Amino acid sequence: MIDKRKVQLLTKLSMYEKNEGKEDIKVSDYYRKDYISYNVIAQLLWMTLAYVMIWALVALIILQGSKENLDLTLMIILGLLALGGYLILLLVYGIGSYQFYSKKHARARHRVKQYNNGLIRLLRIYERENKGNGKRTEN
Repeated sequence: MIDKRKVQLLTKLSMYEKNEGKEDIKVSDYYRKDYISYNVIAQLLWMTLAYVMIWALVALIILQGSKENLDLTLMIILGLLALGGYLILLLVYGIGSYQFYSKKHARARHRVKQYNNGLIRLLRIYERENKGNGKRTEN
């Protein structure tokens, strides 16, 4: 006879494993601090690369436009503006990335724990079935 609870549990576990389970298991394999640090550093490096590229384009446009209007004070002001903007962006983006990856790790960890609890329930169902049939399970 088909056990309705077992089928529902198997279906639920299978759907989780097929959809988001692969990513969750990868995420939860890392320690929280390692996962967050790795991803925040990677995001800050990509943001830095994009920021440098944007300012390189701005510098090319300024140099192409008017070389006679450029003086040392204007270049210093633009450099300080770029540096200040970078530091502010770095801080804001770093905090946002930290919060995002912290929540992502916590949610993945929680879902993997629920998945493991489902596997334990499924094991108990099989053990009860085997006990009722007089069969032994081997560990």
